[in-house]
Amino acid sequence: VEVGRPLNLRLKSCDDLHKLWYVLLKEKNMLMTLCQMLHAQNLRFSNPERVPKVWSHLGCLFCSNSVQ
Repeated sequence: VEVGRPLNLRLKSCDDLHKLWYVLLKEKNMLMTLCQMLHAQNLRFSNPERVPKVWSHLGCLFCSNSVQ
């Protein structure tokens, strides 16, 4: 899947949606852990725009799954 390419999530199987959710959840946890570690060391996160993107994608996944 290309980065930034919109997905039609309604066409995906439940298994595919669960896999995507799990990958996004792991990415969110990794980013939040990294942010906390950097904050504790008084360092800046190099690309903070990744965090809202992951949250947005998780939200889209949740909304598309609840429509089914």
